[in-house]
Amino acid sequence: MNEISIAKQVLRQKLSSPETACSQKVLSTVKNWQTFQEVESIGIYIAMNDEVNLNELLETDKKLYLPIYDKVNKVYRMALVQDSKDLVEGKFGISEPSEKCRLADVDDIGLWLIPGRAFDKKGNRLGRGKGFYDRLLADENGLKAGVPADGKVLENVPTDKWDVKMNFLLLEDEVMTCN
Repeated sequence: MNEISIAKQVLRQKLSSPETACSQKVLSTVKNWQTFQEVESIGIYIAMNDEVNLNELLETDKKLYLPIYDKVNKVYRMALVQDSKDLVEGKFGISEPSEKCRLADVDDIGLWLIPGRAFDKKGNRLGRGKGFYDRLLADENGLKAGVPADGKVLENVPTDKWDVKMNFLLLEDEVMTCN
């Protein structure tokens, strides 16, 4: 393990889980955000227990893309979900699109909502350490909005060269533009 990996692991251990109240406030921020209202297609996630829950957004009139695990290549891809009937239990016990759902092409998604354990004001993200989102976002041009667990915006998040930066952070009472 290199120094950055160790620093990230130590930071993950110090962070707490978000509370339900936080999820409701962030959800309100997202719904009122002009960019969210204007965009047609959104990459979203199904929340794990330590992530901000935005599952209510699944009931929107937008084109929604969710991560689906590709067992052959051992990576996540995004697939279009028409409604909740398209979801099945996937890897890690998280709901994901069924295999019948159409996979997204590069740049199908105009806005990405990305969970993270913490972020910094520059848009650096601390995830779970597996690199799934960094690989998923590597070639994507859509806007990337980080959703920090428990509103964690730190002074500095350790980064590697492959870490993908966010354009915005979605907080309880604001949308922060990353610099």
